[in-house]
Amino acid sequence: MFVYRTPRTVRRLLSALTVPAAVCWLLLGAAPAAAGERTEGAVAEGAVDDRRAVLASYLAERFAADPVHVSDSVPYVLPGSAAPRLAEVTARVAAPVYVAVLPREVLSARELGRPEQLLASVYDRSGARGLYVLLHDGGVRGAAAFGLDLRPRDVERALRSAEAPPGAGPLVALDRSVEAFLEHFPGLAAPGSAGPVLPEPRSAPERTDGRLTALGLLAGGLPLLVLFVGPRYRHRWPLVRERHGGWLLPVAAAGTAAAVLLPAQALYGANRADHLAALAAHEEHTALLRPPPGEQDLARRVARVADGLRERAVYQDPEYPAFTPAYAGELAERLAELPYPARLVVLPSVSEDETRGDEQLFVERVAAHLERTGGRGEGVLYVHLDPHSRYLDVHDLDSGAAGKATHPPPYVEDPRPVDPGGTREVASLPERADWLVEHLARVGTGEAWPYSPAHVPEPADASPIPEEHLVDRTSFRAFAALGAAAALGVSVLLSVRYPVRPAAGSGRRGPDAADSGAPARGKTRGRP
Repeated sequence: MFVYRTPRTVRRLLSALTVPAAVCWLLLGAAPAAAGERTEGAVAEGAVDDRRAVLASYLAERFAADPVHVSDSVPYVLPGSAAPRLAEVTARVAAPVYVAVLPREVLSARELGRPEQLLASVYDRSGARGLYVLLHDGGVRGAAAFGLDLRPRDVERALRSAEAPPGAGPLVALDRSVEAFLEHFPGLAAPGSAGPVLPEPRSAPERTDGRLTALGLLAGGLPLLVLFVGPRYRHRWPLVRERHGGWLLPVAAAGTAAAVLLPAQALYGANRADHLAALAAHEEHTALLRPPPGEQDLARRVARVADGLRERAVYQDPEYPAFTPAYAGELAERLAELPYPARLVVLPSVSEDETRGDEQLFVERVAAHLERTGGRGEGVLYVHLDPHSRYLDVHDLDSGAAGKATHPPPYVEDPRPVDPGGTREVASLPERADWLVEHLARVGTGEAWPYSPAHVPEPADASPIPEEHLVDRTSFRAFAALGAAAALGVSVLLSVRYPVRPAAGSGRRGPDAADSGAPARGKTRGRP
């Protein structure tokens, strides 16, 4: 039996390299692990280590008070006053239904994982059996059933199989999803449940400009036809041919134009009134499906943040926390030591909030609310930190800080990569907050730069509808020009195809006409 043996030289070489290879593996393999532990430790220090658990605890607390939770961060997606409408929709299900309407930015955070994992964490903390649904501006984000003896995959497929029109909002999406869920599980329908609660969405009304465009063709074509084609046939009307041919045709053209323009103007007014009535009916119907926010809805989050800042100099949104409570308290103590008052607000800014994503306007409204309620809102430096976009803005409302306080270094203001310890990484929010406080302390007091208040947008109902959206005068003018061009073309074709010929016996008689006709009277009678 042949047995292969490694040559002695090769065996000695391998044994000599074993120890150095093991040492290199320990150094190169353990170093990244240590670096990873150092990086993770630096990021985790002061930061929320498990955002899913924090948000799940918050939602479980909210569901214990009310099975329907509507975030006050997105009043233009669904205002808090519309929570009873959600309850009407969920009342069609015999089992308990827990619904949460949250910003898309909150539910799309990677730290939360899949929506079903978040709902499972909520159920672990609440212990309430039922159907759990997560909604955002695009519809149903996630759904799960606990304690109902239903397969989770079937529940999710049933709730997400419904099709809602784009932009219909979470209220319509939930209504359609509940309808699809009851079709899959008819045994869970509540007694007396009969079809969807909300009416079907309607498309926006369109203008009816067909009659106006037809009148435009007549207004541009008929007067020109009278002017250009009328002289060709004037010999057929004795009144036009003998005396009044010079001015009667222009008058007839003007009368024709007036006969067309006056009905067109009346039709303009009728179309405008009809379209305004259709728009009002459409807005009223849309308000049933996607209720607009009221003044209280737009002031809920402002009041919540102002109340939080009255108690402590750091406030962070419970739906999207960035710091641990201990680190937030430490930041508040360090801000209190600055030579001027400063406040830190940590919450996402989205286009569906009360200011349409304007951080400066939000800060000014918080300051105004503090002043109205007996707190100190003016004369404070506010820092807004968005935990989703990770951008930071400083707004100085005459706090006495130097002008450089509102312009922190780029590595503090923007989520740019830094290079600590020789590794490229993005600084964590606690690190940037720490650097910001150091920057504010280093700047100190001094002459501030001029401050420009935020532009306050006018309410949507105060701006009138543009006139061009009510009636289409452009189409009328365009078709009038088309009618004029058509009239000119008809006139040219008629002149080429049928040239004008004088009528028989018409025209002035020349001096030689007497020789070709009857003999002259003088020649017949003659002289004696």
